Amino acid sequence: MSDTRKPTRADLIRRRRAQRQTATKTTLHPAPPPIAPAPRRTFGVESRTARPPFTRMPVMGGTARQVGQVARRQYTSTLTLSESPTLALPRLHAGRLVSGALTLTLAFLLYTLWNAPTFQVRGAEVYGNQRLGVTEINAALRLIGQPIFKAVPAQLEANLRTDYPDLAQVKVEVGLPNRLIVHVVERTPIITWHQGEQTFWIDAEGVAFPVRGEAAALIEVFANGRPPQVASAADQTAGPPVFIDPALVRVMATVFPYVPPGQPMVYDPAYGVGWKDPRGWSVYFGQNTTDIPLKLQIYQAIVDKLVASGIVPTLISVEHLRAPFYK
Repeated sequence: MSDTRKPTRADLIRRRRAQRQTATKTTLHPAPPPIAPAPRRTFGVESRTARPPFTRMPVMGGTARQVGQVARRQYTSTLTLSESPTLALPRLHAGRLVSGALTLTLAFLLYTLWNAPTFQVRGAEVYGNQRLGVTEINAALRLIGQPIFKAVPAQLEANLRTDYPDLAQVKVEVGLPNRLIVHVVERTPIITWHQGEQTFWIDAEGVAFPVRGEAAALIEVFANGRPPQVASAADQTAGPPVFIDPALVRVMATVFPYVPPGQPMVYDPAYGVGWKDPRGWSVYFGQNTTDIPLKLQIYQAIVDKLVASGIVPTLISVEHLRAPFYK
């Protein structure tokens, strides 16, 4: 009796199942082939290289089938590419073109306006002047033949006050195309001041200015020296300087009616305001208007006493009521 046992149906099924599982694992999970570096792409030269052989894995228990080697074409090149020089052109934006055009247009308009005869000053329209001529005002403005755009009213007003101190008020207005309007108020002279070889007018504010034309009913004053400087005038920066204190102007206006007819009023920095008496002496009342009527009475009493005594003085001063004197 042989030892070989005939396999049963169950054994055959188990054997085929085991073979099937082994073949499935081999087919689904083959070993990955090695990754070769990608060939460099070249141009111009053709070369042939052998394709490496490959082997298909056995499936379902069969033996592996070998595939013949297949030749594969490969191209190499020795051509070297280099960058050629190019001309770079600037990009022009529409916004910059518009800005440039506007700038050029504005510059042209400004040039045209600045040099056009239509906008050149031919002369000022002057109102309110009585003794000061239009020609003199135009000379101080310094704008004849200049474009109206150079006219600065504040600066023109300052120039007029500096050049002509006899202007109490100045107002300058500018209008297109070339109008220059000047309104002035001239100072009213009260005193004609004579000092050495100089003669000028003085108004109620104590401002001195040149004599222009004729003026009636002025007080003629002959001064032996310059009056004291006014404290506020030292700090004055705008307008003409004050020559004498306005209070001293009021003193002269108060004393003037008592001056003998035909006799000039005199001023001395030490003794003040007075006049030259026809009998040969000078009388002074000081530099203020305090008690002028009483000072006149004291003066007349001193004169009566001196005449009675036969004394002819050279100077009588009643500036101080409690200490009048003569010499």
